[in-house]
Amino acid sequence: MNEPFWAALYAVENRIIYEPRENRFYHYSDNDGLYHHVSEHHLLRQLEERLLTAARSWSGFAKLQLFRGARQLSGIVSHLKGRVEREDAFGVNRDLIHVANGVLDLSGETIQLRPFSPDLLARNGVPISYDPKATCPQFESELLILLEPDDRELLLKFFGQLLTEYNSIQRLLVLEGLPETGKSTTAEIAKLLVGTRNCAELRTKHLEGRFEIGRLWGRTLVIGADVPPWFLNQEGSYRLKSIVGGDLLDAGKKSSAGRTQEIAGRS
Repeated sequence: MNEPFWAALYAVENRIIYEPRENRFYHYSDNDGLYHHVSEHHLLRQLEERLLTAARSWSGFAKLQLFRGARQLSGIVSHLKGRVEREDAFGVNRDLIHVANGVLDLSGETIQLRPFSPDLLARNGVPISYDPKATCPQFESELLILLEPDDRELLLKFFGQLLTEYNSIQRLLVLEGLPETGKSTTAEIAKLLVGTRNCAELRTKHLEGRFEIGRLWGRTLVIGADVPPWFLNQEGSYRLKSIVGGDLLDAGKKSSAGRTQEIAGRS
């Protein structure tokens, strides 16, 4: 029972994926049907506990508890990477939207609510349950009423696009107007709709740096709230075209050990 054995056992007992471009592990959760990032330190602790459990419950294997050192556990994690590796695991499927009570399937003529499944790979989900009979009278009477009919339709379509996690029209939305006209409220609704864990702040002056692009990695909504008039005249603003256009971008992230990790992927 060497390191490859324990890596294989852990892969069988857990629904886990390793994304090589990000150098990250993701665990599947039955609660929301999503894969959540799990650190290598957390994996080391789980493996240590698994060996201890085996040492105490498997007859004749009490000495397994002696092999819970950092070197042996790190070796298991290295083998686990190759066993559960899946590049571009979370490529966007535009026909599927994960919501709080299932997965919306848009591939047919009507919307179907499917149950969660680890085979429907996703790490971003809408934290709201789907209810086909739900209405939004307050949203309509207090916010949409402030807009012209064409702008209402545009806003609703843009909100619908946010749910797909894909910028199909390759555009950004600019809310402009007088104070107290619902701009901040609209941005807050958009943030709550896609989930705060899927959002990031847009900082145009930093967009030239690869670490800023890395900060946006895996987010489905980037918001610049209450920005100054010169917000789109910052040096890094030209990169917005690449970000919303789905271009190939290089990004950098700092690992827990302080090393720089390079990422390349479609925005």
